[in-house]
Amino acid sequence: MHWQNPSLKLEIRRVSPMSKSKNIGWHLIGTENLIREYVLKGDWSDPCSECSQIERLGILDPEWQGLDLECLRCFPHIRELRVLSERVRDVAGIQSLSRLEALTIHRVLPKHLRVDFSRLVSLRRLSITWSEHLSDLDRLTRLQSLELRNVYGVKHLDLRAHRRLEQLDIGPAKGVERLSLNGLTGLKRLTLAVMPKLTTIAGDEFLHTINLLDISGSHAISPKVLASFTNLRQVVTGTRSKLTQADFPKCEPDIVRMPI
Repeated sequence: MHWQNPSLKLEIRRVSPMSKSKNIGWHLIGTENLIREYVLKGDWSDPCSECSQIERLGILDPEWQGLDLECLRCFPHIRELRVLSERVRDVAGIQSLSRLEALTIHRVLPKHLRVDFSRLVSLRRLSITWSEHLSDLDRLTRLQSLELRNVYGVKHLDLRAHRRLEQLDIGPAKGVERLSLNGLTGLKRLTLAVMPKLTTIAGDEFLHTINLLDISGSHAISPKVLASFTNLRQVVTGTRSKLTQADFPKCEPDIVRMPI
């Protein structure tokens, strides 16, 4: 997905200098359909008034020099935001973006990752590093794509609230033992990576809609569950996995083995 993991980054170009300490640049991201993403450069800690119609914005190292994201109040029209900065200590400013539809947050330390998702109910796409300080994730009932990285401290993930999901990516999540996917009737792509304790997956609707399954590093999933998939085209697993098409008798998908 181009908004999560751009594979092409061109030179950042200065567009509109705001002062000696802060300005706005931009770069192109994507592979085939290049899109422009604006980037905040310098330290935006000083208060500012609404100053932009920008809809796609990046907070990226090393350009970003601030510690919090309160400056986002200056950009009320943002629909897509990526925060990829180890400098950030406070992400609460994100909650002012009532129009936000796509959000990516990585590299921010979990102890600083405090987000109240009840303020961001318009989100359609979310990619985030897990934190115990995330709250009201189940309020995001419009999500179509969800990625949860480095999940820790939980044994059960309940995602029943996200019934519009088409793509779900989880992992690593070494402590998760149970996953609830009841009611997810539109799921097409599912990644359950490096989840060695995952044994139970509740729900049955997803067994008939998913066409791409990645279970690399997740070897404890019940054979009964695997045998119940009916629409798989491809299964991605680790090089040491013993799975074959025979483990998926109702669809016989291609098996792709990847190092993990």
